[in-house]
Amino acid sequence: MKFLSIIAILISFTQCGSIKLENNPPFTIEKASYHHWIGGQPGISGSNIEIELKENSNIDFDSIFFQNNSTKLEINTVDNKTILIGNFNTSKRSKRNLILDSNAVNELKNEIPKSQNIPFKLLENEAIITYKTKNKLKYFKIKNIQKAKRKFFPRTNKA
Repeated sequence: MKFLSIIAILISFTQCGSIKLENNPPFTIEKASYHHWIGGQPGISGSNIEIELKENSNIDFDSIFFQNNSTKLEINTVDNKTILIGNFNTSKRSKRNLILDSNAVNELKNEIPKSQNIPFKLLENEAIITYKTKNKLKYFKIKNIQKAKRKFFPRTNKA
């Protein structure tokens, strides 16, 4: 058992070490910014990051790692420029059905929350995007992402 755990630890270290960041990606970033947002109901919040490329790119962008979270990138084209958008939902509201019971044994059926461990050490204003070229996954670090003002989305009453 100890042997298996030692091998698992060694494999995890070699995987972290094998992630190589690209220095010269096949695209140019014109600007990158992020903002936090708050919804119209308690506990609804998130962050959005927008990365604008100087040119229209046909690169296969995949994911973004930002502030200890990761998500798939949304790709838009506006005025012959590619815009990459990462939407991070940080809402406290849970969509799970929790079993709350005075008998703790009944609560054992609750699903354990999944924690997300990203394989990078990033500052608050840094992100890593993943993209594919020639079927090979590559990583690029974006530094000095500008923080924009927080956005508030007030609750709307529908008649």
